[in-house]
Amino acid sequence: MDGRWPRFKHTHPVLGELDLYQWLIFVGQHEGRHKKQIDRTLKSIPT
Repeated sequence: MDGRWPRFKHTHPVLGELDLYQWLIFVGQHEGRHKKQIDRTLKSIPT
């Protein structure tokens, strides 16, 4: 890490202050969670 990441921070309502690197990790995991939810929903729809 080159030291620039911690300069960019924003507060998450539950997790508190996150730097850019932490936000990227969080968003990726969060999107993965939504994908699993969508996959489960699609499987439950009768064809």
